[in-house]
Amino acid sequence: MLQQTLVSSDFKMLDYKQTKMKKLLLISILVCLYTLSLAQTNKWFSSYNDSSALVADANKLIQQMADRIYARKPGVDLREIVAIKNTTPYLIFIKANKVNLPFWTEVITPQKKFFSEIAGGANEGRAVFGLFFNGFYLAHEIGHSFFTYAGKSFENAYDSEYAANTLAILYWRSIGDYW
Repeated sequence: MLQQTLVSSDFKMLDYKQTKMKKLLLISILVCLYTLSLAQTNKWFSSYNDSSALVADANKLIQQMADRIYARKPGVDLREIVAIKNTTPYLIFIKANKVNLPFWTEVITPQKKFFSEIAGGANEGRAVFGLFFNGFYLAHEIGHSFFTYAGKSFENAYDSEYAANTLAILYWRSIGDYW
């Protein structure tokens, strides 16, 4: 009788562990699916295949950033800045309220080779390009405009780039989820 009770108890424990594992597995799958669905709608910090989507996402981000800046400093209105696709050897720059964005398939071969070399392969090079030029540097370029509109001048180009980088880092950290 004692042995039968122990066996029955073992089966109950095994059933409990299996049920718990099934629940954990189901929760894990749901979390993964949710994360995947977010990744499908949130492509910033990646290399785009569609230049229209690149520009649309960049314009959303510019407006979000401009709105946040305007809310804190109403004298600095960056809401007229727009993104355009304009691939040049300079890759990304802002001029006349237009952020000129590069599109990977139009980047010149020597630059593609450079990204591939520093990243360890063609796919990795494209990914690094996306992280920087379809990611971090957009906020950096808005930083340049912010300092211009705020009336800040710099003694040299290094200080200007440093300030724009600082603003970009603070922006990305402030939103937490990297958009």
